[in-house]
Amino acid sequence: QAGRSQGLHLVMAPDWSVAEPPPGYGAVDDAMLCRVVRVSTTATLRALKLAVLKAYEDQYEPHQVTLFTRRYDDDAKAIKTDRQAAQALSYAPDWTDQALGSTLGRGLVELVVSAMSEDESELLLLPRAHPMPTEELMRGLAAAPEVASASTAPELEQASLNSLAAALTPGVEAGLFDPLPLPSHVDDWLAQYREATQTVAECVRGPRAMPRAGRDVIYLLPIDCDRSAVAGSDARSPSPAARDALFSGLRDYCRAFFHGKKVELLPLLTLSVDARRRSVRCHGKDVGWRDVCPANGEAQPQGQLDASALLLSLRPTALRGRGASKSHAGGALPPDGFCVMGVTLTDLFSSDDDVFTGGLACLTSRSAVFSFWRYLEGVTAGVALHRACKTAVHEIAHMYGIGHCMHARCLMNGSGHLKEDLNAPPHLCPADLGKLVHVLGISLAPRYRALIAFCEAHADGFAEQGAWLRRALALLEADSQGGSEPLDGEGSSGPLAPLKAPHGQAKRKWEQRVRVGGCETEHEAMPLRQRLAARGCENVP
Repeated sequence: QAGRSQGLHLVMAPDWSVAEPPPGYGAVDDAMLCRVVRVSTTATLRALKLAVLKAYEDQYEPHQVTLFTRRYDDDAKAIKTDRQAAQALSYAPDWTDQALGSTLGRGLVELVVSAMSEDESELLLLPRAHPMPTEELMRGLAAAPEVASASTAPELEQASLNSLAAALTPGVEAGLFDPLPLPSHVDDWLAQYREATQTVAECVRGPRAMPRAGRDVIYLLPIDCDRSAVAGSDARSPSPAARDALFSGLRDYCRAFFHGKKVELLPLLTLSVDARRRSVRCHGKDVGWRDVCPANGEAQPQGQLDASALLLSLRPTALRGRGASKSHAGGALPPDGFCVMGVTLTDLFSSDDDVFTGGLACLTSRSAVFSFWRYLEGVTAGVALHRACKTAVHEIAHMYGIGHCMHARCLMNGSGHLKEDLNAPPHLCPADLGKLVHVLGISLAPRYRALIAFCEAHADGFAEQGAWLRRALALLEADSQGGSEPLDGEGSSGPLAPLKAPHGQAKRKWEQRVRVGGCETEHEAMPLRQRLAARGCENVP
């Protein structure tokens, strides 16, 4: 029997289903597909194993399999007792809002299950993060009183956010925003990690760097890698003129995306590979270079730079002075910069486990690196630019304190592999637009118009995004003329109370990640057994 759940097709069985990946994933081997298993929240460990094994054709006895779970991005831990099984089946205490969209009824939970080993005897299971109901999303959009009083967002912007959030309601402007995707591939982000929902208020009052007058420019640093001293083919790299067009196109897109913020290109930085030392020198620091991935022995003839070391070389090494006189020393961030992102056409990696890394961002030092390389193969320059723009603005948004999205299908969703990255939408959901409005003081309608102008000037690769933006802008303009209805179901025009802030382990873990760097990395799609140590959030010292 075929069914549909939140925009994804499922092959149904009585108590389990096999998620079918989006068409953009192409053919995916059955062993790489997630199972969605429905069980009782009071199931014992043995009952849990029996339920999960049905999704794998009962190929093992319960004692022959080991179930794992994880909290946030911790290492997966084996479930060995009934008590641990109960904890693995629960949304309490830190993820209760992610159960609000469930239609299963009390006493049942859906688990996303993925194989951790080739023989499918080790299985990772996580409670499914359900798309948030619209009325709960609205609670997240409404800033807490102390946040709203300090916000630069006028009432018009809050009304615009309300109008966009209404587009998530079934039957209203269907298709403008899609619900949070159900993980389908075992390497999909939400098949591997649990994250707490971040509301607008939590983003604004959370630990993050604060842009201020005189230190608010977004800088992009173009980086070229001279590999003339080493052998190898670099046939995918475009000409210098095409390279410079990609860099300037990225700058122009960032100017439209972060409308009203200054975005500037720094002069091109050329790094020369030292064949003997297998490294380059960047701002006085060594950055590793390799042409083979140690995790699988696969040759990387294009050459790869160590993204973590490159990030460390770009960030400022000191902050001098006090208050408005505070300035940077060292690194690549100019004194008037809020953040700097190194952009390169050279491939990147972040650890021996990685086949590649698309980008890294460090929130505390407001620095990031990002590579075009994986987006260039077999596509036009316009398509490559569109792919790259999504990753670049995702990383920059992290540096403003915006976390991964758990509200809807969104540019800020986490990405666990390249196919998931390529299938991510280029737009922000209403919740993350709310963060952009309150954190950066951006006006939505002018921002949409700037993005539309960019898409019209870059029809190759951006035509579909431009059509979506015109629909969204038309919705805002129609509601600004006719007024929009409140969504709290009680006719009140005031904002709903914000969702409860993270507490306990959720709050501690999130704040700790922010303090140590909160880095973002995109991983190649590869069997999980080959990359168990790969992290979605790299801690940069």
